[in-house]
Amino acid sequence: MRNINFKLFLWALIAALVIVGIFLISRNILVSEEGKGTSDMNSFVECLNKKNILLYGSPQDNNVQAQLSLFGNYSHQVRVVDCTANVSACEGVIIFPTWKVNGVIIHGSLSLNVLSKFSGC
Repeated sequence: MRNINFKLFLWALIAALVIVGIFLISRNILVSEEGKGTSDMNSFVECLNKKNILLYGSPQDNNVQAQLSLFGNYSHQVRVVDCTANVSACEGVIIFPTWKVNGVIIHGSLSLNVLSKFSGC
């Protein structure tokens, strides 16, 4: 009987640790995705621009607008190639938004965290 109680205790402890671990990991992801502070975001956008990282899409597209909204007050500083006005510059773009990061075309929306990792910013 004592052996069974110990096993139950051990499994409960493991389950509790797993739950706490999942909570801490998800909390960290949410905090990093909530957005950067004002000065951090300004530096981030400046870095993207210095590295000539471009967002391709149409300003009227909901997905492009959602992508830009991640940058908050700095969304107007993100370099956007308007594919409705400049079709030739958007050759190879199959969906909006599309990013060009360090010469690599990445189709679809990116989180700030992923964009930061791809860009090195």
